Amino acid sequence: MRCSLVKGIGIMSSSANPSLEDVKSFWNEQPLFTGESLEESGTKEWFLAHEALCNTDCHPFGRPAAIFTEGLRPEMDICDIGCGPGYWVRYFLRQGFPRVWACDITPSAVDLTRRSLELFSLQTEGEIVEGNAESLPFPGASFDHVNCQGVIHHTPNTEACVREFHRVLKPGGTVCFSVYYKNLILRNNLLFRLIRTLTRVFKVGLKGRGREELISVSASPEDLIRRYDGLDNPVGKAYTKGEVLRLAKYAGGGGGVV
Repeated sequence: MRCSLVKGIGIMSSSANPSLEDVKSFWNEQPLFTGESLEESGTKEWFLAHEALCNTDCHPFGRPAAIFTEGLRPEMDICDIGCGPGYWVRYFLRQGFPRVWACDITPSAVDLTRRSLELFSLQTEGEIVEGNAESLPFPGASFDHVNCQGVIHHTPNTEACVREFHRVLKPGGTVCFSVYYKNLILRNNLLFRLIRTLTRVFKVGLKGRGREELISVSASPEDLIRRYDGLDNPVGKAYTKGEVLRLAKYAGGGGGVV
C-alpha cells in the first residue's frame, strides 16, 4: 500500500470515553458546513458555497492538488470515506472517474451527497451508503484507491480506520488521507496564549457549530482542541508527521507516506 498524507490545519483532542454513537449523533445533528453559509442547507447555492470555501481554505492554488488523482485511471474503483456533503465525490466524478463509492457515518451526510449529485446532474457507477471508517461496509480488496479527507481524527479508534483502508484496497492500491496537524501553536503554551490574546483584542472568530468565540474562550491548547468542531464535538485529534508515519506503518503493514 502506498499512502499519501495531506496535512491539515492542526487542532484536536478527545472527550472522555467517546463512542461511535456519540460521533454519529454530533455530526448528524450538526453536519459539516453547518452555520457557515447564509444559503439554505442542501440547496445548489449551499453546495457551491461549500466548494468555494474548500477550494480557498484547503487548497493553496484554489483547487485540489494533483496528488488527489495522481496515478488514477478512469476505470479504477474509488472510495471516498466520510463523504460529508459530497465535495470529493463530485470532484472525482467531474475529473472523469465514474466509478466512485462513498460512505459516511451519518444519514444526513449520505442524503446531502446524494442530493448534490442530483442537483449537479452527476452520476456514479458506485453507491453512497452509511458506514463508519472503523468498520467499513465494503468487502475486502474492493477498491483501487481510498480517499479520506479530514475524517479519521474524529473517531475513537483511528488505527482501526487505517487498517480498514488496507483491508478494502486491491493489491497495489493507494490511499490519500488527511488529518489535523499538530502545529507549533499546539505544541507551545506561550505561543498559544499570545494568539489567544490577539484574537481577543481583534475579535477574530470562526463561524458555525458554536465556534464564534472559540479561540478567545479556550483556556489551553487542549481546550481549543476539544471545542474546534463544536462545543459538543466528542472526538478530535492532531498528529505530527512522525506520528502519522508510525500510524500508517503499524496499521497498514508498511508502505510509504508522502
